[in-house]
Amino acid sequence: MQIIAVNKLKFPLIGKGVVLSLVAEEVWVKIQAELKQRIPDVIFDQWFSGAEIMTCGDDRVDLGVQNRFFKSRIETAYLDVLTKAVAAAIGRPAEVSIAVSPRLLARFRKDQEMMRNENVEVSLAADNCGSDGSEAKRLWPRPVRLNPDFTFDSFIVGASNRLSHAVGLRAVERPGEYNPLYFCGQHGVGKTHLLQAICHAIVADRPDASVVYVTCEKFVDDFSVAATCKRIKEFRDYYRQCDVLVVDELQSFGVGKKVSSQSELLGLIDELIACGKQIVFGAIAPPSELDGVDAKLLGRLGAGFVDKLSLPDEATRQSLIANKMRERGIELPEAAISLMARELSGNVRRLEGTVQRLAALIEFGGMEPTVGCIRMALEVDAPGRRKSPLAYADIVRAVADEFGISPEAVTGRGRGAAIRRARQIAMVLCRRLAGGGYAELGAHFGGRSHATVISSVNKAPRELFSDGLAGRVVERVLVRLGVALKPEDLLFRQPGLFDK
Repeated sequence: MQIIAVNKLKFPLIGKGVVLSLVAEEVWVKIQAELKQRIPDVIFDQWFSGAEIMTCGDDRVDLGVQNRFFKSRIETAYLDVLTKAVAAAIGRPAEVSIAVSPRLLARFRKDQEMMRNENVEVSLAADNCGSDGSEAKRLWPRPVRLNPDFTFDSFIVGASNRLSHAVGLRAVERPGEYNPLYFCGQHGVGKTHLLQAICHAIVADRPDASVVYVTCEKFVDDFSVAATCKRIKEFRDYYRQCDVLVVDELQSFGVGKKVSSQSELLGLIDELIACGKQIVFGAIAPPSELDGVDAKLLGRLGAGFVDKLSLPDEATRQSLIANKMRERGIELPEAAISLMARELSGNVRRLEGTVQRLAALIEFGGMEPTVGCIRMALEVDAPGRRKSPLAYADIVRAVADEFGISPEAVTGRGRGAAIRRARQIAMVLCRRLAGGGYAELGAHFGGRSHATVISSVNKAPRELFSDGLAGRVVERVLVRLGVALKPEDLLFRQPGLFDK
């Protein structure tokens, strides 16, 4: 296919066909006019006003957009109407495709960086308020501090997060349709990335929108300072004027019984939902498993869309590894990516750490991405085989880390589903790997009776210790402990694996 350039854009000549007589700008003007007749102005302004034609031929038009988020949304919702508009504009049917324009992407990123710089302000501090409760020098507005890398463009979609990703995109397009959104899951599964991606997309789509992103602890601190400084009205005005409220790490609400701030958040949720504003929460556990949180607030949190993100499967880990290495200018062979994905079954943070080590070995060590190089990157935090006996505390800590809860929660009296599951796994592992009598085990787990411990250990669901998906949690705990066993081995092993 021969390619010629018109107005710095590439236009292919197909056979004896002639390039469209109109230059690219004229073609796009005609397509825009057709689009405006078929879709509302607000949709056109949102998705097509910043686009451009990249290539154009007798039977093909390639439309360039600013990022993958726009590409995905147009392909999903508006490709048919765009194809009809193109056909009407050029007078014949044509194949239409959407691509990310490097020029528009660079401009989009530059605009984002300028916007972030303009929004930088002095952080809130309690000492802004005088000891006598006098008015603070400055409290609000607060800066929206987002990680520039946490966008939808860099969010890898897989089986573990596909539904949450789709609903997050819908919240950008139609704020308030799913309200409130509540994403949960253990550390390292991408909750914060998804929450901040929603913020980035809304700011990019509607620069005039008021987006407030805050951790739960910061929200509580804000409320505490406002109460001390007698500026509750200013606090409420700031939070209730926002178009989008995103609160991360909500599980910390239950620490210390923050009754007043919980009541304040409950009123804020009601106010924002009544006004059609979008609310998004992130937490380790679903609402039903948050300890120390008021029942009414739990009801509000659970009344919207709740979804749990899980650890990425092997296919998603492969995509993550390839993407993160590509960001560093390194293309890994497929075999190397597969090896790393198989070995890195933990959370994304461990995966990112290993990728950084591998990149450093390649860049500074002059090594090739061979199996040996990858093994060297992996062995830093590989647990190896344990030779010394395990203690109950070792096992409880490993289970707690896997579930993203405290060891005290595992051995305590909490009755949430995740906590009960973690406790049951910990009891079985303690019995099978560390040995000891049922009475000793019961004493370690909050003084439980002999009969309760026997029931928990002997009636543990078999799927938890199978080779299926449910058994992956136990498999990862065994890796943390450095035990070279499969989960199903524990159902048939005598107590005290390391007993001599």
